[in-house]
Amino acid sequence: MLSVATNRPRPSWRQKLVKGVVFARAVTCREAANSGDTPLIIACVKGHASVVEVLHELGAVDVTSTDAHGRSPAMVAVVGGHIDVLRVLHKLGAALNTPDADGETPACVAVRCGSLAALDVLSECGVSLEARNAAGATAACVAAQCGSVDALRALSRLGADMCVVDTLSLSPMCHAALGGHIMALEYLLREHGHAVEATGSRWGPAIWAAAQGMVGPLRVLHAAGVSLDCEAADDGMTPLRAAIANHHVHIVRLLLSLGVSATHVGRGGCTP
Repeated sequence: MLSVATNRPRPSWRQKLVKGVVFARAVTCREAANSGDTPLIIACVKGHASVVEVLHELGAVDVTSTDAHGRSPAMVAVVGGHIDVLRVLHKLGAALNTPDADGETPACVAVRCGSLAALDVLSECGVSLEARNAAGATAACVAAQCGSVDALRALSRLGADMCVVDTLSLSPMCHAALGGHIMALEYLLREHGHAVEATGSRWGPAIWAAAQGMVGPLRVLHAAGVSLDCEAADDGMTPLRAAIANHHVHIVRLLLSLGVSATHVGRGGCTP
């Protein structure tokens, strides 16, 4: 059979994409109604930056809005580590610093999800890495809580404040000691050791480690030359007092073996 030649031009890739998006919107209609996901959110989840652009061109989406779950398109892209989508959303005017329904910031979510490339893009687009989540923690505090040395290193490289304290007056170093994250603590001591005494923290990392019964962090702090006889400025708490108050006999023994004084007279004229 002979085919009849026509002069009809071939559709461009963008026309094909538009057609595909329209079809995708129809196909996902029922799913969106049930789950609260929109075509824009689905495109961000899948990492389809071109689809995001076309949806915007069609006037079908608002890149500044949140979905039924309180997620912004940018937050969804951060979770998936889709940096091309983040750049497109930024170009289209989306706010990349909008927290989710739980008050978590995009930078904190990037740290929790290990999306370190997303941290670079967020910083590149002017998002503050010191923005606090609902718990008052910055991305650096979250990285220390998670024990992520890679995230701490990335944040330091991007100029984030590694000495900032959260609303509980806990610095990243305190969080690392509290959580028993040895490698994170070693990194912070090596690269930001000045923060041991200058964090504005209510208690230093040694006191928090002793209060939690953490042997490893105390050994790391001692090896780094941090005093285990330190005394908190506001309440006179020391690592030894914290260990005794929390019934950590093994920490008391450790501190005494490392040279901590059992006869030190603290605030109020009392010894441990």
